[in-house]
Amino acid sequence: MAIAPALGYTGPTMLIDAPEYHAHLYFEPEDHPAVTAIHARALAEVAGKVWPIRSRPVGPHPCPMFEIEFNHAQRPAVLAWLEANRGAQDVLVHPVTGDDLVDHRDHATWLGNAHQLDFSRL
Repeated sequence: MAIAPALGYTGPTMLIDAPEYHAHLYFEPEDHPAVTAIHARALAEVAGKVWPIRSRPVGPHPCPMFEIEFNHAQRPAVLAWLEANRGAQDVLVHPVTGDDLVDHRDHATWLGNAHQLDFSRL
């Protein structure tokens, strides 16, 4: 998919309008060096808050990952950046409404392949 970064992300999404969002870039341990480079670019280029890399699964997330928090106004630019820079990594994007289960299960979208989350940890 070709994306014009100036126009923002216009691909498919199940995301609802919300004030805040989280994106979780998943990776396998052998991909850590590539993800470290993606993470460094995110720290330099993404307007949202980029959290440190988690080297093991945490919460409902089945893989190591790093997270980006961003607001509604930043959503098109962050999604466009992720689509252009995620490489082979899968990304879960969900709104933050205060209902973690519904946000992760019903209102999430995936860039790449979907992963099975452990909803019992929400």
